[in-house]
Amino acid sequence: MVACATLLSTSALAADCGPLKLLSTIKMTPADNNPDEVRLIPVTVNDQTKTFLFDTGGAMTQISRKAAEDLKLDIVNSNIQMYDVNGNISRKAATADKLVVGRMAFSHVFMPVTPFEGMDGLISSNMLVNYDIDLDFPNNVMNYISRDHCPGAVMYWKADAIGVAPMHLVGNTRITVKVTLDGQTFDAFIDTGATTTVLSDKVAKYFLHVPLGAPGDKPVDNINGEKTLKAYIHTFSKLTFGGVTIENPKIMILEDRMNRNGDKFQQTGNRALSNNAEIVLPNMVIGMNMLKDLHVYIAFGENRLYLTQTKAAGAAAPPVGATAAAAAKP
Repeated sequence: MVACATLLSTSALAADCGPLKLLSTIKMTPADNNPDEVRLIPVTVNDQTKTFLFDTGGAMTQISRKAAEDLKLDIVNSNIQMYDVNGNISRKAATADKLVVGRMAFSHVFMPVTPFEGMDGLISSNMLVNYDIDLDFPNNVMNYISRDHCPGAVMYWKADAIGVAPMHLVGNTRITVKVTLDGQTFDAFIDTGATTTVLSDKVAKYFLHVPLGAPGDKPVDNINGEKTLKAYIHTFSKLTFGGVTIENPKIMILEDRMNRNGDKFQQTGNRALSNNAEIVLPNMVIGMNMLKDLHVYIAFGENRLYLTQTKAAGAAAPPVGATAAAAAKP
């Protein structure tokens, strides 16, 4: 059960402002046509259409090796290392002359080669943070909107009330909010690239006193193709963030093995720690199983998320003032 508390009434958001400026609208497609799954969006890279995962949890927009090879991009060594939850690492990158998302055109886009397989690439927050991003998940609509509007004057769709969650960016890209799970409050990432909401095994054990593989928990096999990674589904009592309350949330507790293949040399100036010591799972990521019923407006300029529960009954009319984007900078 998902409920949205009355934190800020619609009338309180009304302001004597001009309309929101819509820059682009993109139709999202649930993977495997499953509404509980992650969302895919069409992307044009050097005039060829590819399908990228929409991933607010990613640090940088990325491209798969196969897609880079298909596009005949030069794949080069990079000093940026990309990790997945299995500890797989990519140290390669490629640059596209042009990348277009809807009407948003980005030039000279540097993209690490993703360690994930099975997708053409990921659109991540470094290509989102200069705008407001409006996500109507039940109706699978994504909007780029100008940040040039009055604070709080964002709600153009119908809802009885709207929740507000202060947010900050980790690494200037990863959307982080306070969550409360069974009475314990900590930071969590908003991760549209994750199908399932995930909790680090360390947080589960030390803060919530739930061990990995507690009695009655259901094991999850083959995480991202890794058969030895341990994960279990545990049912908690209550999760809240930004006025949204989710009763009896089913959350995957995941063994933290992200740094298993990282650089184990000692840190300069701190011989007690290796260079991979800070490569760890986030405390928690809020995945699509918790986001799929929400309309989420990410106001990067205000450092706030605006959240309402929305049923799939036809997408709301988009903000007025649509204009073509001549160019954009990631």
